[in-house]
Amino acid sequence: MSHSGVRMGEFGVGSRGSGDFYTHEKIAEIIGRTNAIADSSTLSDSGVVSLPQDEQNGHEAQKGQNGQKKAQTKQKYIVVTVDGMHSRLSDFPFLAGFHVARAALRDVYVMGAKPLALFSDIHVADDGDVAKIFEHIAGISAVAEAVGVPLVTGSTLRIGGDSVIGTRMTGCVGAVGVASQIFTKSAAQGGRCHPHDRRSRRRNYINHCPLQRLL
Repeated sequence: MSHSGVRMGEFGVGSRGSGDFYTHEKIAEIIGRTNAIADSSTLSDSGVVSLPQDEQNGHEAQKGQNGQKKAQTKQKYIVVTVDGMHSRLSDFPFLAGFHVARAALRDVYVMGAKPLALFSDIHVADDGDVAKIFEHIAGISAVAEAVGVPLVTGSTLRIGGDSVIGTRMTGCVGAVGVASQIFTKSAAQGGRCHPHDRRSRRRNYINHCPLQRLL
């Protein structure tokens, strides 16, 4: 493994510092060009791909009785995101599940999408109590029930490597949504209300987002 000589904490990775954005830009370079509508290069809250027209409810344009084609179904987009739980909540699994589920749904909402499903991944070290898994899922489910978005699948694993010993828990929650219009950071323009700014995000979406009950 190669070494950069730069530590995560001092570089601000994961805390929205300049080093965090630089790191994500480099991640996008490693991934390379994709055919996604919004991928890692946009530094947006979620990734976006277009749903092929023939997969949409209207399918391809159909002919009416007069022989003319009806208007095609409006383009739909699939929005996908994933958020990791805060390690400091390892001993508070319900809160960990609650907050990471809320974060994942938030990232779908701010892209202009309607969330359809949640999924989870949880890892617990050898000495960790199995009850952590159940409490973590209960935290996610509390959010899922409140907003009407089901938790549909997930994975449970034992932490491996040098961290097997101990009680630590880590994991993530992801969300999938659908949209007919999306908002990306790369499309933002000066002087406009940016949907990803915390103040404007709350102002723009709070009246339409069921998460307002949990904020």
